[in-house]
Amino acid sequence: MPTATQELEGRISALENRVQEIEQHTVVRHVDANSTESDGWLGILGIFAESPDFEEAVQLGREWRYQDRPDESAGL
Repeated sequence: MPTATQELEGRISALENRVQEIEQHTVVRHVDANSTESDGWLGILGIFAESPDFEEAVQLGREWRYQDRPDESAGL
């Protein structure tokens, strides 16, 4: 049975691999905050609209955040 450290290392490795896969399929537009093209961060607002990759990243993040929480039905 793997130790807690080995399990954590495996989970981190899996996450790193998944992030790399997502990065390979996602085009990120970098905008200079002083650019006349946009209003800084507002210039990138909506660049992931309707992106299945973004939606998947949101879902994976949500699952990751909630996976270690106690079951609310247990009354904790």
